[in-house]
Amino acid sequence: MSAPPEPNLRVDFDADGNKAFGIYAEPNTYNSSTHKKSRSTTAVLALLLGGLGIHYFYIGAWGWGLVSILFCWTYIPAIVSFAYGIYYMVMSDTEFDKRVNKRKLEPFDSRIW
Repeated sequence: MSAPPEPNLRVDFDADGNKAFGIYAEPNTYNSSTHKKSRSTTAVLALLLGGLGIHYFYIGAWGWGLVSILFCWTYIPAIVSFAYGIYYMVMSDTEFDKRVNKRKLEPFDSRIW
């Protein structure tokens, strides 16, 4: 018998009259615990492609990614992203998980910084 689905997942089941059995997670259901973002990948993206805000798109902060694209011609996003790339490299995995992986990000969410 398999383990029950995790909380906050959409599920489907087989029914036999008024009883449900065979409960399973729907295919293609997003589960944040299985789609954790990598601290090292985020750091490399910030260092190499940060001027375009690629690391923001990777971690789900789409608003900041769009701002970076709009202002990429000023080189300010590249400078800021280089600093964040270093910050991600020295940050612990638990701190990264606390800031990025443990909650749903909203566009322009300043709490991750």
